[in-house]
Amino acid sequence: MFPRSLRSVTWLRIALAVLMLAVPVRSALAQPVDQPTTQLWIDAPVAGATIRNGAPVHVGGWGADLAGGGSAVEQVEVYLGGPRDGGGSLIGTATLGGARPDVALVYQNPALTNAGYDLRWLPTNLPAGPHTLFVYAQGRSGGWVVQTITVHVAADQPPRPSSSAGSPLNPPPSQVCPAIYPPPADCEIPPSAPPAPGHSCIMIYPPPPGCES
Repeated sequence: MFPRSLRSVTWLRIALAVLMLAVPVRSALAQPVDQPTTQLWIDAPVAGATIRNGAPVHVGGWGADLAGGGSAVEQVEVYLGGPRDGGGSLIGTATLGGARPDVALVYQNPALTNAGYDLRWLPTNLPAGPHTLFVYAQGRSGGWVVQTITVHVAADQPPRPSSSAGSPLNPPPSQVCPAIYPPPADCEIPPSAPPAPGHSCIMIYPPPPGCES
């Protein structure tokens, strides 16, 4: 028999071997390289925001690589509907260098004063409902981090009827307006309701029946 201390070490080694076999190995080739020193934040749009086709949307926030002396991220890309390597559609590359003195203050690092990023996105032909944005940032060392946010696309509004449709002040041609005298433009004079005898109609030509010329 082995001494008790040796038996304990043996069982510990067996347990560690079983644990290592039970944990699945994550393929680095199938995923973006995570950089724990890179921070990425989405300020706009806010989660659950309602957007509309044809209305500009501001996508913005800040990104910083805190390794070494710290710096803003090297690149920011925004994808719609999925990851960039998983069916997402690139909607744009953000403009870097936005003023973010608040970030520099929090991290006590003047190198992060211009850590902001901004992208103007014009959604078109998107079906109504939820859609997810995938925002990727590349750190100084070349690795990427990603943050997601879901927005809601509102249903397109049906076209409103034309304001030129018939109304009391702008009736369609040949509309009879028996309650208004003198009639507005494009109204017929009702033959059954002539004006009182002797009434002058100097603004209407030719004058209706019963009007003096």
